[in-house]
Amino acid sequence: MDAMAENYSEMSPYNYALNNPVIFVDPDGNEVEMCCDGLKAFVLTAVDDSFGTDYRNQYDTGSTAYHNGVMSAHASTMAVGAFMMADGAMSATAGTTGLIASGAVASTGVGAGVGAIGATGSGLLLGKGIVEGVAGSIIAGNAASNMISDSKVQGNSSEKSNGGRSGKQKRLEELGNDSKTSSADRGWIKQEQNSIDRKSTRQSKDGTLKPQKNIRNPPGKDLAHPYKKPAREGNSYKEAKLKNTADHRTEHKIHGYK
Repeated sequence: MDAMAENYSEMSPYNYALNNPVIFVDPDGNEVEMCCDGLKAFVLTAVDDSFGTDYRNQYDTGSTAYHNGVMSAHASTMAVGAFMMADGAMSATAGTTGLIASGAVASTGVGAGVGAIGATGSGLLLGKGIVEGVAGSIIAGNAASNMISDSKVQGNSSEKSNGGRSGKQKRLEELGNDSKTSSADRGWIKQEQNSIDRKSTRQSKDGTLKPQKNIRNPPGKDLAHPYKKPAREGNSYKEAKLKNTADHRTEHKIHGYK
């Protein structure tokens, strides 16, 4: 008996990873997961922090694993940048000290050859330290700035979700008049509108009877936002469609939505 069969009722029990093994994996045979979401986010974010690009947002899947990968990469690249700055500072100091010492040896006329070789090596060490310090500063700065920016976006997700919940009744009315909507769903929506017009009473969550004010979703259906346009990012119901509740929940699990 498949313990998760109810969540994947639309799929054959003989398929693997929703018949899409390029995007999904099924590590334990229970539920599918997005493949390598966290790793992809980590790599793209590391590139962004290093070179000032914005690949992490262009390819954001919106999943929790992706967000965790982004934040982990910021912390890692910030640490790498700090290390480069420290190592660069030590190299620059050593190179400067070497140049001073090499100049002193060369000026005495004694051991000039050794002084010349030391000057070359010290100059290279100084150059390495300067380059490493500047690069480290840029990387650490980008990582810190991007981390703050991404944290604000994540922190405001709950506020944006309020905007993503707007327009539900209007969208249900539109679907009720859309010929592409199934006749059963159109009939349900029409029935709901009639109940509202008649001020029919419905049992509320607290158990009391109250006049119906809103159109309810058809049985077994959710008014679902399109993929990559979740409510939590402030997207309204303008493009939402009726979807089987089981399918909708499966999609949320796959993409890490809550």
